[in-house]
Amino acid sequence: MDVTVEGKKQFLSWFIANQTFSRREVSWLVNYLISHETILNHAHIVEQIEKTPRGLLIQSSQQGEPNILFYKDKQKFTDIDQIFHEIRFHWQEKLYIECRFANAWQEVLYLGVLEDNPYAPWNQQLADSEFQKVDDYFLVLEKQNQMNQLLNQIDQALEKGDQVLFNELSNQLKQLITSPAQ
Repeated sequence: MDVTVEGKKQFLSWFIANQTFSRREVSWLVNYLISHETILNHAHIVEQIEKTPRGLLIQSSQQGEPNILFYKDKQKFTDIDQIFHEIRFHWQEKLYIECRFANAWQEVLYLGVLEDNPYAPWNQQLADSEFQKVDDYFLVLEKQNQMNQLLNQIDQALEKGDQVLFNELSNQLKQLITSPAQ
C-alpha cells in the first residue's frame, strides 16, 4: 500500500489539532514536518519506532511523558532542538514516526497512513495460535460461502423443476454440512 504525502499531511494536521501536548514545541515540530514534503517523502508512520534505526515518537499528554522522543541507533533524545536539527539536516534519510494517542485504531486517518514497521513486522508478533484462529475463520467462511452457493443452485433447480439436479445438489449440501472443516 502506497501512503501519499498528502495523506500523511492530513493525518498529522488532524493529530496536532485533536491531541494535547504539554510542550508547544511538539506542535511546531509536527507543523515543520507537514510543511516539508521532502521530509515526508522519506517518513513512514509505524508502530514500535524504538526498533528502527531512526525514529520519532510523538504522543499526546494522555499517553504520558515525554510528548516527544527521538531514537537514533538505539540512543534516545528528548531535547527538541537536537531532534529538530537531526530531522532538518538528515532530511534525505528514512524517518519512522510513531504517533500515540487514545483510540488510535479507531481513527480512519491514522489507519490510512499506518505502515508495517520493517524492523518489527506485525506478523512476527503473533503467536501460532493466532494464525490458526485466522485460518480457521477463513475455512468456516469458505464453507459458508459454498453452502450459500449450493442453496442458490438448489433454488434454481427447484424453479426449473429439475429433480435430478436438485437431488445432486442436495446431496452435495448434505455432504458439506456433515464434513468437518478442513
